[in-house]
Amino acid sequence: MVLVMGTSLQVAPFCALPNLVDKNCPRILIDKYPKYAMTNNFSPKPKTEPDGLYSEPAPSSYIKISGRKVTLRPTWKNKKYLYQLIIESDVDEASKQIIQNL
Repeated sequence: MVLVMGTSLQVAPFCALPNLVDKNCPRILIDKYPKYAMTNNFSPKPKTEPDGLYSEPAPSSYIKISGRKVTLRPTWKNKKYLYQLIIESDVDEASKQIIQNL
């Protein structure tokens, strides 16, 4: 399981770590404002055309970690990952609840 707490995943190479796991590995994001973790500077930018198409990601939006090519873009909305949970909560409160329920 990958547990990401209290970060907007904006800084490379850390933002790529949740993307390293296998699609069957559970991923949990706990943050007070998780919407900020859905995009970062490596995300494709919307074009100005009304069709809403996105530009191509920059070549620098990938990094090699442990010999694997991994995207720096957030993938929390990606259906590739079978088990994902996004919890909008204060990290301290969520941690207390997790511990109380063990």
